[in-house]
Amino acid sequence: MTDGPEVSLAIVSHRQLPLVERALESLARTAPRCSYEIVLVENVARAAPPSLDRLAGLAVRFFVAPSPVGLARNLNRLFRHTRAELFCVVNPDVVFLEDVVTPLAEAVRGGAADIAAPTIVDSRGRLLASARAVPRPLELIARRLSDAASGEGLALEPTWLAGTFLLMRRNTFERLGGFDERYHLYFEDVDFGCRASLAGLRLLRRPDLRLAHDPARRSRSHPRYFLWHVASALRFFTSPTYRTALAWERLRASARAAA
Repeated sequence: MTDGPEVSLAIVSHRQLPLVERALESLARTAPRCSYEIVLVENVARAAPPSLDRLAGLAVRFFVAPSPVGLARNLNRLFRHTRAELFCVVNPDVVFLEDVVTPLAEAVRGGAADIAAPTIVDSRGRLLASARAVPRPLELIARRLSDAASGEGLALEPTWLAGTFLLMRRNTFERLGGFDERYHLYFEDVDFGCRASLAGLRLLRRPDLRLAHDPARRSRSHPRYFLWHVASALRFFTSPTYRTALAWERLRASARAAA
């Protein structure tokens, strides 16, 4: 892998190719200092690939899913097409405000983190809830009723990181078995982060690095997405991972209080 890219950026689109082009244009403007490749899959078949050839200098490999599948399965499939030592999950609708790829890659390579992420803000600069402790069912309901997406309670070393942008070594992804494909959409990142924490891996949010993302919140207006959200929440909150992660957090909190 020494002659190939240093970082593989994996993006899943679901009829979002114009947003992907915007994301990659902003990536090009921030000019990461490390070498990278982009692997992109369109989850809904289209007649033609996106017009990414006009984005000079970006190495993009484009795939079309044979049939629509969940986000977790698409990311796991994309991983098998990557070549770099570092693997990075990127939402299709982000906007790069600065070079976050290089410093996060350096943090992972230098041992400061096993999985690293920037701080996520919306287009108005407000902090989003992208790095947190294990969620509780009542907390989820309260946040939905209040329509909140606030970054209140953000942690620098959280139990899970939002899948908006996650950078790690490829052997970290392999060690965790990738994303759990039983999650069609929603909570696959919560499950992934909790399993990583339980495996002794260090998750890090960099407060000095910012990436813009306006959550679509489709589950608030589309019945199918709402059902996917509910099904994923039920799967997570009834899983051994949830129960074990809660107990692990309590032990960690006790240890810190006693220190």
